[in-house]
Amino acid sequence: MSKGYVSYSTQTDPLFDDEGEEIGSESYILIDLVYVQPDFRGQGVARQLLAETLAMLKDQPLAVRLCALPKDKTTTLEGLISFYESMGFAAMDEQGGAGVAMEL
Repeated sequence: MSKGYVSYSTQTDPLFDDEGEEIGSESYILIDLVYVQPDFRGQGVARQLLAETLAMLKDQPLAVRLCALPKDKTTTLEGLISFYESMGFAAMDEQGGAGVAMEL
């Protein structure tokens, strides 16, 4: 049985100038989900899984992003931000108070 997983994909977003005209696009790797089975939580599994994923992605020329967004009642936004910061991510902007976009 797997202890958990990290899901990620490549995303491309349009870029706009100050007048709203599309001027190009930006690609990045989006970490969609870091999931740990309930029986393995609190044992460093998320840190291990994320470190392994980031090691695989380190040679990619794209930025790595995620949204720190609690998915259950046992996880706080502040705890997630602290965890991702400890892994090298920095906050980019707030997502309506519910989450924080972060980039490596």
